[in-house]
Order: sequence, then structure tokens, then C-alpha cells
Amino acid sequence: MQKNVFCHTMSRLLLLTTLLYIDCTLLQKQHAVITPDSSKKNNQEGNNFSLNGKIIKNLSITPALFNPTLGGSTELCYALTTDGKVSIDIVDEDGFHIRKLINNESRKKNTLYQEKWDGNDDHGTIVPDEAYFPVATFTGPAEYDTINPILCSGGNKVTARNLAYNQTEKIITYALEVPARVMLRIGIKSGALLNTLVDLEPRTAGVITEYWNGKDGDNIQDLFLQDESISIVAVGYVLPSPCVISFGNTAIDYKKYRYQNDPLLKKRFIPDSTKLDNSKISKHFLKTRIIDHAPHINITFPENQDKDETGSIILKEKAVVRIEIDHLDALYYPKQFEMSFFVENNQYADENNGYSPYTWVWNLSDINAGNHILTVNIGTAEDRIGFKSVKVTVVKQ
Repeated sequence: MQKNVFCHTMSRLLLLTTLLYIDCTLLQKQHAVITPDSSKKNNQEGNNFSLNGKIIKNLSITPALFNPTLGGSTELCYALTTDGKVSIDIVDEDGFHIRKLINNESRKKNTLYQEKWDGNDDHGTIVPDEAYFPVATFTGPAEYDTINPILCSGGNKVTARNLAYNQTEKIITYALEVPARVMLRIGIKSGALLNTLVDLEPRTAGVITEYWNGKDGDNIQDLFLQDESISIVAVGYVLPSPCVISFGNTAIDYKKYRYQNDPLLKKRFIPDSTKLDNSKISKHFLKTRIIDHAPHINITFPENQDKDETGSIILKEKAVVRIEIDHLDALYYPKQFEMSFFVENNQYADENNGYSPYTWVWNLSDINAGNHILTVNIGTAEDRIGFKSVKVTVVKQ
């Protein structure tokens, strides 16, 4: 029998892209608190970095983290070595246009300029929580210069420091030396993936606090009341820099925003992969953010509608189980993928050639009467793993 999806992916991640890894029998709202690392001198508010072109110098953003929903703003700073005209655009990591800050404005050399961004796009809409980047262009009588952070920085796998957990406060903490895109997965060692606490989300440099209620992603089981060893895997890559991370927008997420404003699901700025050291560059860096995330899964029982007093589906001798990927995710998920089935987080069955929708006939003859938890994991070599858990009650005749 083939290794389950999570276990196989765990091994691959630990070998190739481990950022943090911990096994524990005790651990524990999913909102990050970031404490900037004041020991870093190049930017006391998020440890952002500056870029230099031939003419455009010291391109940077301060602060590197802000909340536009509360009136927060950030400033893009730069200087020139030659008089000329400057245009500055704010883009997302895929290179899609968000805001035109200035357009072909005259600027003098040897002057520090500051251009304010209030976190709105060109339509006056507050942008979703994400990482954003300045693209600066200089045009002179005989000279031209442009700086695009996405093309010349970022992508390297990162190493975090000081991973710790606090069961009483229900927090996981770690430290990043540079702004990074982070993924935190939680599951049972040699068992099921149960929660993607952070799904390739941007985090600035400093001490990061992730809140976790100690449960699986479906809020069915309290992992700290079990005997199994909990595994946490955290992987990530360095964000292009300079960048700014916005937060606080609960009205719309990035995926919905992109679907509404620009349905093209590909990168506009793609780094030259032939010039990259693939041993150091994360494969997620070269993928579009709107697609590269964990797919959402639905589990239904078409022939079983009855539930007990706790809401568990009542099953008897056999059950028809339908597994289906959310319709939007299914549009861009591989047509075939691996599937693993778990009962009480223990591997029960595999399907190497899964597809969506998939129908599985579950013979319950070897399952004891009583309450159980069925978990399904799906995954691909692209490291996009989905999970879903449901409660069932098995009744014997």
C-alpha cells in the first residue's frame, strides 16, 4: 500500500523545504500577530530592504505592514541620480496592477522622494490582505531605468527561528529574519493532514504569533485530547523586496478580489527560471497565488441522510461516499491526484488515481459500531493538499 498523501508530502517537505518541524503531544483563531524585529537596522518596521537601479536608488517601503481599513498608509521612498520623469505602480506578487501612484511625474536628482499609498486600488477599493510591491520606472532625455522587485528578488526557501508553542495561550510562535510567505500544516505523524493553519500567506520579519484553537480544520476533534503525536510542518519562501503587507480587510479575500478584477490566472512577471538555483528556490514562488493554495473538499453520503442527536451521519453495512473538490478549485486542480482515507486518523485506504467527483463504496464490516471520524486527504506532486473530516455513527444490525 502506498504511503498516504500527508505522510508522503511530509517526507518530501522535510527533506527539501523544511522551515520548522515539531512533534508534540500537547500544542494549540487563526490570525497572526507580528512583532517587528527591532534588532534589524535596515527597517525597524518589518525588516524590509531597498533596491537600487542604475538611476533609481534606495527604493524602499515604510512601514512594511499596515492596516488600510483603519486609515493606515505606507510610504514608498526613493532618490534619483539624474533629473527625469518617474512612474510608480503597486502590483501584487503575480504582477497584476493594483494602483498607479504617480504617472510620468518630473523628479529632481539627489532628492529623497516619498510617495504615499493608502491601501486603495485605482477604483478606491481597499485591497485584500496580501503582499504588494512597487514597480518604479524612470525616463530621461537619453536614459531609462526600471526596478521590479518580483523579477530580481525573493523566492529562496527560508529558515525560521525559535519555534515554540504555548498550550495555555493557544499560540504557536516563530521568528522570521526576512518577509516571507509561510505555510503551516498540522496533522498526525504518519497519519492524516488535519489543518492548514496558514496557507502560503505573507508574513513580515519579526516574531510571528499564530493563534490556534487546538482543533482540526473542521473543528470536529480536539487534537490535544488524543494520544497521537501531532506534527507541525512549516515551509516558506522569501518575498520579493521591497514589499508591503496589508491586513485588516475582512470584506474580501485575495482570490475573490482577483476573480472580480482580473480573471487572468497566470503570472505577468515571471522570473527567468534558467537563472535560478532550483535547490534554493521554492517551487511555490513560480506559481500564481490565486491557484497555489489548498483545495477545499466536500464529503457527502448520497444514500444516507439520517443523523443522530449529535449531527453525525448514520451509516450501516455499506456507505456510498462522494468526495468532490470545490467547483472553483476544481477548475485549476490536476484532473488526477492521490487520495487517502483515514478512520480516527489512522490510514484506512488509498486511491492513486483519484478524480473529482469521486465515489467510494465503504464496506463497514470491519468498523466497530459507534462514533467515528472519517478524514480524506487529496494531494499532488505540486504540493497542494486538501483535507476534510466528517463525523459518522456506525450502526450494526
